[in-house]
Amino acid sequence: MSEIIIKRLTDPFFNSLKLQVLQEIEDIFFESSAKKTFKSEKEKLDLKWKYLGFYLERYPDFVWVAFSEKVLGYCLGMPITQDDELYLAQPHLKVFEEQYKDYPAHLHINCHAMARGQGIGTRLIEELEREFRAMGVKGVHLMTSIDARNRKFYQRLGYDYECELPYLNTPILMMGKKL
Repeated sequence: MSEIIIKRLTDPFFNSLKLQVLQEIEDIFFESSAKKTFKSEKEKLDLKWKYLGFYLERYPDFVWVAFSEKVLGYCLGMPITQDDELYLAQPHLKVFEEQYKDYPAHLHINCHAMARGQGIGTRLIEELEREFRAMGVKGVHLMTSIDARNRKFYQRLGYDYECELPYLNTPILMMGKKL
């Protein structure tokens, strides 16, 4: 494997690779998703919009990509979670509004299965956190489930604030980190 580079999706490096990179990001998204079967193509597209397409379209400057001949992973987010358009896509976020005063930014991260455990996810998150810090954002959060295998990974990265709240009778775990 050649050198792993981490760049913002909008970096000119990706100009000639844009279609390939976007397809590989989508492939990683679905490979990493807990949901594997869909009742319809619309349901699949809705999931993609909710956690990927929204950010690619509206916040492309906050999409970081790890690349080495192909996409190894991505991390995306936005500096202010309290956003009516985001709430339309992800209504569960609204239940955590009180926590956004301390953790206003959020992120989503996924790495290709063969790239996990190599420090790529850590590097991706560090790039997005560095960006948020430079903007003066005081905290960042993410959502996961109580028993998710990634919980320990986030704890190692300093996501030490935890708040569990129900949404439609399903518990959601918010993990936060001060920047």
